[in-house]
Order: sequence, then C-alpha cells, then structure tokens
Amino acid sequence: MSSFMLKIRLKEAQAELANATDQDDRNALALRVEQLKSAIFDVEMMEFEERVGFKSMEQNAGVWDER
Repeated sequence: MSSFMLKIRLKEAQAELANATDQDDRNALALRVEQLKSAIFDVEMMEFEERVGFKSMEQNAGVWDER
C-alpha cells in the first residue's frame, strides 16, 4: 500500500480517536494510530530506497538519523 493511502487511513483513525468516548475504543484506536505511523515510516523508507537506489543510501547513511 502506498504511503498516501496509509496517511489517509491515519487521518481517519485520528479523527475516530478524537471522537471516541469509551476507553477500550480509545486504547484500540491509539494502538491503530501507532501501527499506522510505523507502517508509514516503513513504506516511505522503501519508496525512498526505490527512488534513490541502495548505493546512494549507503553513501548518504546519515539521512535516516534525521527522523
């Protein structure tokens, strides 16, 4: 799934979390938000690798320390 679609799902989950009243629902939604953030980071890293190539990533190893 693309990072664009994951970001849309993240916004939806954050909106649901803002409107949730039951604590169990809030906990489940908070976990979902954290999982989506992690998935977005992973997908963006793969997209970046595809865009610049692995050799460039080795030469610019400091890029990932900036996040």
